[in-house]
Amino acid sequence: MILSIYREKLMLFFSYLNKKLYLIPILICLLVISAPAYCLNENWQEVHSTKDGKQWWDTTSIVKEGGDIINIKTIFLPTNQSKSTDSSYIFFDMDIDCDQRVYKDQSINQKQIPKATWRSPGSDLLITSIINQACEFNNKI
Repeated sequence: MILSIYREKLMLFFSYLNKKLYLIPILICLLVISAPAYCLNENWQEVHSTKDGKQWWDTTSIVKEGGDIINIKTIFLPTNQSKSTDSSYIFFDMDIDCDQRVYKDQSINQKQIPKATWRSPGSDLLITSIINQACEFNNKI
């Protein structure tokens, strides 16, 4: 008698659990899709968004290369992406000459650029903001 009561309760528990198991794959998918947003902790500083997209830079990634040249990591999310997925983000490793206010991308999405050249940000407000913030931050450390 007692054994059958426990068996019945155990069957009810597994029945309940089985009904809720379908939620686990859905939650995992949501976490994977939104992972890049959660990965950007307080060390990632967002610069002002533009019509082109959003960009962040990692304050802990600054490496002084010599003189006024620093290297930083940045992430760019273009606005022309219909949905934000992990592949929507573009990862940059860039050198910045804080004296000349020019930059060169050393890698894009972890693909090295063998003959990277110095470029002016021109009218690109995102890159200008990255340069200004990173150089100002570098002067404080």
